[in-house]
Amino acid sequence: MHPRCRNWWGTIYVNNCNINVEGWLMQLLTNELIGYAVGQLEMEAQTNRVQFKLYIQCTSQRHFPWLYENIDGYINWEPAKGSAVLYREECTMDETRIAGPWEVGEMKMQGKASKPKIAGNLVKGEAPFVGAAHGVSLVPMRHGRRSANCRPHPQPSVTQRIFGSEGSNIVGDSRFVNERTTAFWRTPSERPWDGFGRQCLAEQRDSPIYSGEGCYEPAQDDPDWQSRLSEFDKFMLSDFMEVNFE
Repeated sequence: MHPRCRNWWGTIYVNNCNINVEGWLMQLLTNELIGYAVGQLEMEAQTNRVQFKLYIQCTSQRHFPWLYENIDGYINWEPAKGSAVLYREECTMDETRIAGPWEVGEMKMQGKASKPKIAGNLVKGEAPFVGAAHGVSLVPMRHGRRSANCRPHPQPSVTQRIFGSEGSNIVGDSRFVNERTTAFWRTPSERPWDGFGRQCLAEQRDSPIYSGEGCYEPAQDDPDWQSRLSEFDKFMLSDFMEVNFE
């Protein structure tokens, strides 16, 4: 059974360096057979032969027979499962180039970044813009914290209040921190909401899960409270929670 893949890597030895590669790639793009392509002619060091090296992103998943029939039947095709950026760098190397590179279309990154990853990256340094960009978004939260005698602890370098929002996959109502001054971090066995089986955040509705003016550390009878707090303060967090940004 032929593997199906959206992105492909191709190489072929050529004798004619005057081939119209750019026109051929533009035709493939115009016919919507591909969404992106980059390639160049280069001298292969091992054989001293001219080689055409190509990376393409198809408009949908394709298999070998389709490539041979619709793209080229002589190119040696391999599924490209790595980083699109690295494949592009391989296809645009200055040291071995004879002609090109030729690039058409718009490159899409290999795999689509998940909503948690996008929002999590934004909230690290651009929290005020996350709400505008994503509305209700997923942000990272620490899983496995213990609840007991929580006390306020100053949280520097936080630029946005983040709270739970009620919904099918989320917990709590949106609240500013001054409306509720305590938060509870629960172990997995204590969590009130199972969701995807990984979040364990708010004790109940109306509990802020995080705030721009304060976070909450476990009592010092927890032997790991310092390391837990350090992880929390640095946003080295492992789980995600869907929240609104006030």
